[in-house]
Amino acid sequence: MRRAGFTLVELLVVMAVIVVLLGLSLPAISAVRRKSQVRETEALMQRLKLALATYQQDFGDYPPSSFRRLGLRGNGQNEGIELMLRCLTTRARTGPYVELEDGQLGNLDEDRLPSDADPTQSTMSTRELLEVLDAWQNPLVYLHNADYDQGGAATLQQGGLAQVAAGKSEKTGQFLGLTTFQLWSAGPDGVAGTDDDLRLWGE
Repeated sequence: MRRAGFTLVELLVVMAVIVVLLGLSLPAISAVRRKSQVRETEALMQRLKLALATYQQDFGDYPPSSFRRLGLRGNGQNEGIELMLRCLTTRARTGPYVELEDGQLGNLDEDRLPSDADPTQSTMSTRELLEVLDAWQNPLVYLHNADYDQGGAATLQQGGLAQVAAGKSEKTGQFLGLTTFQLWSAGPDGVAGTDDDLRLWGE
């Protein structure tokens, strides 16, 4: 009596069909994941925009994006987002203005405050100068409008150093958020200044 079972050819055909189906579904899964990460980053940036607006109402200005404005010396990398985070977590006035999860924070350039003295009065008990990270684990960029006078550029640490320029209106040539701020993510490709960047500015 012959035992029922699959032949080698039948098994190979089934495996080939599975491989084809996987090949067709992976790009779709990747696209869904990318859209989800874009939405997550946009939601984070909107939260920060609201926090910045409240901070401005309390202090009369947005957080600076240069440590020099507070009499501190930074390393010149990721300074805007580091200082913005410190200011938004202040104990002063009605702060803190934002609370973020550990997965949204990093210290890619591994810098620290030079001493325990913290002019921002941050609720963070660490001297590490943390950055807010997007869904791809790259630091967001924050620029105060005062930096437009110096060309409106920021230096990022994203594996290597990158210099990125603040966005301008195509029609007027003026900086976006001319009297407020700019906040942006390098987007899915992790390269600032490309078409997939996510940008937001104050009104």
